Amino acid sequence: MDEPNELAAAQAERDAEELETRGIARIPWGLIVNSDESAEQVIAGIQLRRDSAARERAQVEKRAQRAERDADRYEEHFRGQLVAYTLAQLAATSATTKHIKLVTGQGGDKPTQMGFRMVPGGLRIVDAEQALDWGGDQEDELKFVKVTTAYKPIAAAFKQHYAETGEIPPGTEVVDDKETFYIK
Repeated sequence: MDEPNELAAAQAERDAEELETRGIARIPWGLIVNSDESAEQVIAGIQLRRDSAARERAQVEKRAQRAERDADRYEEHFRGQLVAYTLAQLAATSATTKHIKLVTGQGGDKPTQMGFRMVPGGLRIVDAEQALDWGGDQEDELKFVKVTTAYKPIAAAFKQHYAETGEIPPGTEVVDDKETFYIK
């Protein structure tokens, strides 16, 4: 759906809500709840406002998701150019840093940084269910499985097991160190 139609739909929903508010939802502060009718009037007003709040949250969440998708598309489209520009800027300086700062960043007082960082390799859990099955079968299962509201694999225990034994448990993999580009 395009932006003008979404705006029109949102306005129509606000107009309908305003009509509802003028009827059932208008609750005088001095109302005394002393009958089924007055209790129903108050409850209807409360429910209407809660429903309205839920609709507003859903609309805000949709707009936030759209903004995130747009940001991801821009980053994907310009990523190669940003990497090349950062590399050129780093090559032009004699500094040993692996990032550059852009003054225009986030309001000027918090500059944006672009650069490269090393992400250390090691054992990673890639399939939590498989890792949990394996961890639950071990003699000391509490070492590998965290019990809160749900069972979760304890990554540190899997990494320690790998470091001590060299065994790669099911549901995990070993990855190499990797240098990645970041924008912050």
